[in-house]
Amino acid sequence: DEKEKIIQEFQAELENAPLPERLAETYRPESCLTHREDGEVWLLRDKGGERYILKTGSAGRRSLAREFALLGQLLQELEGRVPRPVDCFEEGGVWYLLRTYLPGKPLAEIQGGEGPFSPRRCVEIGAELCGLLDRLHRMDPPVIHRDIKPENIILSPEGKPCLIDFDIARSYKDGQDSDTTFM
Repeated sequence: DEKEKIIQEFQAELENAPLPERLAETYRPESCLTHREDGEVWLLRDKGGERYILKTGSAGRRSLAREFALLGQLLQELEGRVPRPVDCFEEGGVWYLLRTYLPGKPLAEIQGGEGPFSPRRCVEIGAELCGLLDRLHRMDPPVIHRDIKPENIILSPEGKPCLIDFDIARSYKDGQDSDTTFM
């Protein structure tokens, strides 16, 4: 059966996915979520069944190290609303960022269907998201996400909006208007 053959080939690819030795002992790839020229995003599981996200990038993508540091800063203020950074390192010309998986669904997956949201619920989610962004903007220094879109907003199982993908986020610097303009 053709379908079974494709599934077996996919499983073989996952089993042969190159993980650095530092991660291979603890994690196994579950799926490749994104593949681009400059890097990939993988869903991993540890031996206990917990999910993690692994972002990879070429040596020129030091943004993963910056994202790792930023997530560490955000964690104190926004625990449970942003991913927790786990590890970040460079090996063999590739950068790796391991972070926790935020359970829930991206708004992009929810909004496309008929959706479980009434207009009132949409307003509630929007207000909660604005509150989350306000907390980012009130940090010292303020943090500007710069990539707010339905794919980067996760609605938790409890219905709370959470943010992911901080790789182009910046800390606001007064006078640096080209990419951190405070709105």
